Amino acid sequence: MRLKQGILIILATFALTSVSAFAEINVAVVDVARAVLNSEIGKKGMAEIQANFASEEERLQEQQKILTASLEKLKKDTEFMSEQEFNDLLEQVLQENSALTTRAQNLQRIVEESRQRLVVSLNPRVREAIESLVKKGDYDIILPRGAVVYTGELYDVTLKLTETINAQDKSSN
Repeated sequence: MRLKQGILIILATFALTSVSAFAEINVAVVDVARAVLNSEIGKKGMAEIQANFASEEERLQEQQKILTASLEKLKKDTEFMSEQEFNDLLEQVLQENSALTTRAQNLQRIVEESRQRLVVSLNPRVREAIESLVKKGDYDIILPRGAVVYTGELYDVTLKLTETINAQDKSSN
């Protein structure tokens, strides 16, 4: 019985010291992708990505206009078409819509992959900026914002990370 009480006292003491030690830890969260994409270098990179795919987006928009015109013709001229003409035009519209959807999804995937490559390519700068934040802000732990269930804005250092990345770029130029 005394042994159990002793163990419980030791565990309680350990728990209390662990809680008090944890309370002294300065924790922050950061959304690295948002910080990078809001930085000057991130904005330039995203502008290049958008420029690289602008012509494909224009082609998709043009295809969308053609598809919309076909749908309007289908609606407007339904009563004047034979059933075969209606079915043929409907099949054509459905095929065009499917092709357009596939192309749009592929473009979206490629743009997202390019955005992710941009973020990854800037990892050395991000690491350096985070180290600078740790030193300046006396942070013990900086966690990815997505890994935290809840945090108040007070603990979010994303904007500070963006500012630090921008400051690094200015000092290196």
